[in-house]
Amino acid sequence: MTSVLYVGGTGTISHSCVRASVAHGHDVHVLNRGRTAPLRPLPPEVTVLTGDVQDPDSVRGALRGRRFDAIVDFLTFDAAQARRAVELYAGRTAHYLYVSSASVYHKPVLKVPVTESAPRRNPFSRYSRDKIEAEDVFMKRIQKDLRGPSLPIEADPARQPERHHDRHRDEKDQPADDQRQPFDTSDLVIGGGDQISERHRGCVERTA
Repeated sequence: MTSVLYVGGTGTISHSCVRASVAHGHDVHVLNRGRTAPLRPLPPEVTVLTGDVQDPDSVRGALRGRRFDAIVDFLTFDAAQARRAVELYAGRTAHYLYVSSASVYHKPVLKVPVTESAPRRNPFSRYSRDKIEAEDVFMKRIQKDLRGPSLPIEADPARQPERHHDRHRDEKDQPADDQRQPFDTSDLVIGGGDQISERHRGCVERTA
């Protein structure tokens, strides 16, 4: 049985991934502070590990003696956190998937559809620039240690389902609806490794 650790697991997108993984029959673990959102209770099959990513010692304690086929990280947002993630998760998995954001791609949009070959640049969003810097940390790790644990980047091209009603506000920062791809957890879990040039997918439901 494939074992998956979701770092986060109760956010809008990550909770959809957790539920999809359970439906696929995976051995699902979630690492968070233990403050599950009331509107997003975790399935009973999920093993909850309590740790705060801002407190590395608590994460080390929660993960002591554990290894996973895949780790999917929703809670890394900048370069400092990315460096900490490398230290915390390297050696614990064969596939580390960093969930970035489609907002890292060039703004204003140069052409549609937006693909992963688009340059990364967003002068309008500090969040996006931080995500770019986090991606760079992981890519440098890959280049430095190609024979060690690979740390591929997993881009997130999907709108959060609960924000779909606010479409016009987000439209300038999002790819067109008909270009978004449905996420598939099975691809998310086994599509990592060294295949960092592939079109990445994840596991949130299409909201069209």
